[in-house]
Amino acid sequence: SFGVGGLASYFGMNSREQELDELALTKAIIGTPDGFVAQVHTRYSMYLALQMRMFTISPIVTVGNLLDCIVSFDDMMMTWHGQQPVDPWLNDAQFTLPTNYATLEPAARLEILGRSFGVWLIGFYLSWKRGAAQKLVTPLIIRYEEGILDKDRFVELITGHIPMSDEQKARLAEYAHKPDPVKARLNVGVSGRGRQLVPPTVVEFLLDHIAVFRNEISEDEVRYLIQ
Repeated sequence: SFGVGGLASYFGMNSREQELDELALTKAIIGTPDGFVAQVHTRYSMYLALQMRMFTISPIVTVGNLLDCIVSFDDMMMTWHGQQPVDPWLNDAQFTLPTNYATLEPAARLEILGRSFGVWLIGFYLSWKRGAAQKLVTPLIIRYEEGILDKDRFVELITGHIPMSDEQKARLAEYAHKPDPVKARLNVGVSGRGRQLVPPTVVEFLLDHIAVFRNEISEDEVRYLIQ
């Protein structure tokens, strides 16, 4: 963001979901002209695609099981609400959460997230599928379990998507197998726990919602995303 990185939430960055901060991009390019990596929660839009083309940004889209994502998001929200004053602008997201979120029972929190964050995640996935078909940019779409947890596969996918020298490939492989635990901000999500923890009513709701888009999302994709 244009502010201090660790305080991006103070500027409402969490809820900016379909474009990048061009001042922040310009600062990053000036500061690191050889290139940089940034992690952003951003749905696809034509405006975003044109931004990426202008700034020659190569999008890499990570996709995970929606139920696992919901549980991981709940973990993060409980941590944030426990460490910071209750201020909706500090914990803002692309959807609204109650200010007493941390006091609710786990099942109630997951119900709220399933009908807000879960719908957003389906929209996120669908937006990038449509974006890839539009061909303004060529995103590399990686499934979490196959392309992130498998370090060798991760290196193979990235080096196949972004032109790199042999030295850069070697550095990426070394870093992938032994990342800096602070700078990498590694996801602590556990694959498979979402199906155990998310209430069946939420699962059924998400299956009903994604069924609206079955002409665009295959049965295999539904199984991966929700089942």
